Formats: sequence, C-alpha cells, structure tokens
Amino acid sequence: IWIKNVGYSPIPLTLLSRSDLILIGGSSHYLLQGDSWNYTLLNDVDSDDKWDPGETLELDARVGSSLGQGDYELIFTLYNGAECRLQFSL
Repeated sequence: IWIKNVGYSPIPLTLLSRSDLILIGGSSHYLLQGDSWNYTLLNDVDSDDKWDPGETLELDARVGSSLGQGDYELIFTLYNGAECRLQFSL
C-alpha cells in the first residue's frame, strides 16, 4: 500500500505508530495494531526523518487469515484524525 502526504505539514515518523489501520470487508473488521503493520518512507528527499508533503510511505500490513473474495475498504487514520481511504475488490 502506498500513501503520499498530500497535506501541508510534515509528520514526524515517531508519530506514525499512533496511527490506525483498519480493514473492513463483508462481515470482517480488522484493527491492525502493533506488529500487524510497518512502514518504509520511500523518498525522504531531505533526510529529516519526517513524512513531508510530496513524500510517499509504503505500508506492509498482515491480517491473521486469508481474505476472501469481495469488496474491502482500507482506512489509514493519522494521530491528528486525518485519514485516507482505499476501496478494492478481490
């Protein structure tokens, strides 16, 4: 999952651990916490350890079971309430 910071403010990487990653699909709901997901800052152009506007994160998320066919929504919510949503089908 790739997410670009399209906002106006940099986000310290230390605050990303306070974010929520939620996966909803059919009758399944997953709140992915702790070691269920991690991230890599793909293009820290100024090497300041902040997720600056225009920079992209790659999220790697794992759920406890295989996802079945159907429609899903992935919600990434930052510590300050800003969120992005991705809808996809399997």
